[in-house]
Amino acid sequence: MHIASRRRMRALAAALLCPALLWGISRSARLAQNFQTQLQRIANYATTPPPHPDIVLTASGADAYLAQDAKIPPAIRRLHLSSTPGVLRGQAQVDFNQLPHRGASAWAQMIFSGVHQLSVVARLDSGAAPAANLTIEQVSLDGERIPDFLIDLAIHEFVTPKHPSIQGRTFPVQLPANVRRVRLGHDRAILSY
Repeated sequence: MHIASRRRMRALAAALLCPALLWGISRSARLAQNFQTQLQRIANYATTPPPHPDIVLTASGADAYLAQDAKIPPAIRRLHLSSTPGVLRGQAQVDFNQLPHRGASAWAQMIFSGVHQLSVVARLDSGAAPAANLTIEQVSLDGERIPDFLIDLAIHEFVTPKHPSIQGRTFPVQLPANVRRVRLGHDRAILSY
């Protein structure tokens, strides 16, 4: 293939790929902006008396919102959320070496070190105000299911020091003011007022 032909092929490829890339970037920006708008509505509804219409938060919107402007710790990359009725799933690449190890035992640091793909499945036990109750049902590290006692160790060593109200695999999540209930659907959470 001649150099001129290669250049034309590259130019053609760039012409075909640029709109697709720009569409993907603008779609992600729109999803993040929509999610930010929904969060602002939640904040506004917290200060005004109900009734208010339901708010729907989408998994794709949450992913786009959390991916921008370092809204998640640098140890967590490529976070992806999804849900089905009553079940919340999260996947991310986690660099355990970048997580704070405040008082974590050497044993825990040895087990939970390096960069790994982490998957978590949690069940929404109750979505009624004032707090939804979640139970972590399953955690996988690089595709291998972690035994419950190691999940408990990881929560104790890495989560509880930063969030003292989380002492185990079942814990409350405070709902925003005036929210009566949260329901999980297919890749969405519905907040009812």
